[in-house]
Amino acid sequence: MNSNATKILIAIVLGLALLLSTYGIYRYFSSTPTTETTPIGDTSAFPTSGNITTQGGSDGTNTQAGQATSNPGGSNANTTSGGLAPASGRQTDISTIKIVVEKPSVGGIFIEKTEQSNTSTSTVKKLYVRYMERESGHIYDLAYNENLPKKVSNTTITKVYESFFNNTAKSVVIRNINSVGGVQNIYAAIEDPTATTSPEVGAEATVGKLNQSLLPSGILGVVVSPSKTKIFYLTGVGDGVIGTTEDFGTKQGVNKKQVFNSALSEWLIQWPQEDTLFFNTRPSANVPGFLYSQSLTKTGLNKILGGLNGLTSNVSPDAKRLIYSESTSGKMKTYLYDLTTRVSSPLYVTTLPEKCVWGGVAQDFLYCAVPATIPGGDYPDVWYQGIVSFSDELWQVDTKTGNTELLIDKATFDKAGKGIDAENLILSPKEDYLLMTNKKDSSLWQIRLK
Repeated sequence: MNSNATKILIAIVLGLALLLSTYGIYRYFSSTPTTETTPIGDTSAFPTSGNITTQGGSDGTNTQAGQATSNPGGSNANTTSGGLAPASGRQTDISTIKIVVEKPSVGGIFIEKTEQSNTSTSTVKKLYVRYMERESGHIYDLAYNENLPKKVSNTTITKVYESFFNNTAKSVVIRNINSVGGVQNIYAAIEDPTATTSPEVGAEATVGKLNQSLLPSGILGVVVSPSKTKIFYLTGVGDGVIGTTEDFGTKQGVNKKQVFNSALSEWLIQWPQEDTLFFNTRPSANVPGFLYSQSLTKTGLNKILGGLNGLTSNVSPDAKRLIYSESTSGKMKTYLYDLTTRVSSPLYVTTLPEKCVWGGVAQDFLYCAVPATIPGGDYPDVWYQGIVSFSDELWQVDTKTGNTELLIDKATFDKAGKGIDAENLILSPKEDYLLMTNKKDSSLWQIRLK
């Protein structure tokens, strides 16, 4: 074989090898799930302040130690494909669901009462849900295995849209619309009851009344400490706000202390840990959002996340982890973020953080109301504004292992009461019950978990 033929043959072999290798590389990357890196923050110090520090590297930026894997459920559809398979039968057990009250209600909280046993001379502890009717402001208690609520207070306060009980459930902060259309903030203690007849519950009941005083005018937001022994509220001052804490006992104004100020007035507040508050700029799909923390023992904001459109968050009770969502191109994405390692990874379900609650006993666990389908839109705006209403399922997520479990499916919720778009999720002290408000009609629902 002459040298020219040899060269031609070598060229053909090399060309075929290159073609095959190129095709192999294409097949590999087209069939392998891609990874995505989540932007945890940018270098901007928003809002501008000399008292803001940034969590991250020496250049002031937030860093990520690794790449996040892609969400197996997709960004706009939730499936059971991520994590463990659902436990057999649990997702269709309608007996675990109880609608506590169908009337619009606020301020649901679990309380334990010591009562005389029906079968012996000893006393027993019984779990109740305490809530306030939005229309009347009357307060009721209802046990899981009962259908007749017990009226606690018959003081009428109309147009209530928010309320918060303290650790004893004997004091309450009430936010309502007053006679001239403004927001009124009431601090009230439940006084010792007197015997009276309560026709609404159809039986003799012991009913108290509320001893009321007014909180400062101009309050824009209220949160309660994890122990429910203190409150924090933002008050508008000029174009900005100041933040104040005080004891949440039987009297208003005890140990009052200013702990926060900002030139911005639009904040969502969280109080997951006794000595730390978190401030999320009010989220919108078309505006970069930021999340900060502030210690109550020292001044200055610490930047956690930033530059994420539609940013909304939910911080764990130990303040070591959080979940957050962002809005990109009309889609919602949900992530788990480790505040120690500064690593973000997709959560195995797609939902808004406001629709989840962290476990306090089982601290790695999340209980989330997860929309069965999520239409495209600007989130969270369209949900806040009521343009979009979800039909949820209830999921349990182990944030340590990534395992997920479907507890109640959409069809079961639909059978129980025309479906639920859940918010304000609360766990009982032993985490055997879950309380949630249906955003569709403000009814109060209780779920037995164990």
